[in-house]
Amino acid sequence: MIGADWQAAVPVLEHWRACHGDRLALMVDANQALDRTQALQAVRTRREFGLLWLEEPLAADAPADDWCAVADAAGDELPLAAGENLRGAAAFERAIESGAVRVLQPDVIKWGGF
Repeated sequence: MIGADWQAAVPVLEHWRACHGDRLALMVDANQALDRTQALQAVRTRREFGLLWLEEPLAADAPADDWCAVADAAGDELPLAAGENLRGAAAFERAIESGAVRVLQPDVIKWGGF
């Protein structure tokens, strides 16, 4: 989890890649802490680390335009993941229909369990 300070996360990601090379899949969780500008900055540096996905770069209720802009900048190489903080079927439908979220992560505990 990187939170709002993407620049502070960069040395950590560099360390992990230096120590483990491509043997490990790295995924980063921003924990809804980035705004649109910060999220766009984060996706621009993705190629350095070969991230598998970027999780919750924006707040779950951020405008769809922000999610789509970040997804467009991330391209096919860096899918956006989200879902644990989406509430209700309508929110999931909007996320799916927007095409911005490519890794859906519903939290079954928040939805009442199995």
